[in-house]
Amino acid sequence: MLLQVVFIAMIGVYSFPYGWGWTESLLFGGILSATDPVAVIALMKELGLLGDLRVLIEAESLLNDGTAIVVFELCLMVLLEPSSIAEYVGTGFQLVLGAPALGTGLFLASWFWLLRTDDPIQDTMVTVCTAYLCYFLSEAAGCEVSGVLSVLTLGVLMAGFGITAINTEHATHMLHAVWTIIVWICDTIVFILAGAIIVQDGFLGNSGLFKSSDWGYLFALYISLLLIRLFVVLLCAPFFRYSGYGMQERVCSPQKFAKYLLILSWGGLRGAVGLVLALIVSVNKHLEHVVSERDPHFCPRVLLHTGGIVVLTTLINAASLEKLIMWLGLAEPTETEVFLSLSLPHVLPYTHAHTNKHMICILSSSAVL
Repeated sequence: MLLQVVFIAMIGVYSFPYGWGWTESLLFGGILSATDPVAVIALMKELGLLGDLRVLIEAESLLNDGTAIVVFELCLMVLLEPSSIAEYVGTGFQLVLGAPALGTGLFLASWFWLLRTDDPIQDTMVTVCTAYLCYFLSEAAGCEVSGVLSVLTLGVLMAGFGITAINTEHATHMLHAVWTIIVWICDTIVFILAGAIIVQDGFLGNSGLFKSSDWGYLFALYISLLLIRLFVVLLCAPFFRYSGYGMQERVCSPQKFAKYLLILSWGGLRGAVGLVLALIVSVNKHLEHVVSERDPHFCPRVLLHTGGIVVLTTLINAASLEKLIMWLGLAEPTETEVFLSLSLPHVLPYTHAHTNKHMICILSSSAVL
């Protein structure tokens, strides 16, 4: 992911005509490196396919988002609060190491609470309040750690271990329903705000900001992002092959592995996280003043390019992903699935008959007794 940030920063420094320096370009690279797998995961779940690849995409998105936000915060600090390299390194370690500690502590507190209640409403309120308390303590209460990494740690631990403290199926269903609604509302608000600000600041308020040449740079940036992601995925292919979930040689043929890599490359959509970071940049007047000598329109330009990439990846990558899966033949059932589907009609009648015979024996024995 860090390699991807550097490649995007090189585009900002050497390809864009805006006069951006390395710090501004790395900030831009951090924003565009955050992926959003919501559409990809939803499609795979709808098709009922590629469960192993779905796990990998979700895990990649979690780690990418956390790393992208740390890079973003460090670059923002370098621009707004110039200091020594030692202080930057110390802040980076504080963001990366302090956040998991805070998330783990709050998880333990909420876990002990959940063990002592069977009320679904109380279980739901504990998880929601703990998540928001975790972010508040990280960002606004003086802890000075990454709020996203803290909440990420809390969420991973809650999904892996906290679920054992949920004692009823009703509580599990309520948790899933409430958090689904929260995620949907937050995504909707982010996209509405980003669209409104882009139209207002980029086209209505400053009609000369995005010229015809900028549209060309936007499409060139989109193609570059596809190539960069493909290169990074191929670079990580040996690691996926020997340790990736469901991609080892014993369970995944070379042809299927190559198709998985192509899906992984094409499914790198940009979404809510990148838009949120771009919105933070667009409303920061201090940052706009700091970079005004190099590019007076740096803040709205970052938002416009980010919004454009989100739109392009949604309209092109997300819309064509299902057809790509079909074209690669990944929607066809495997040999094991075909064997099970052919064997099931023969197994079920035998199982049903055997069960009935066993029940008759039991009832007969009970009647004799």
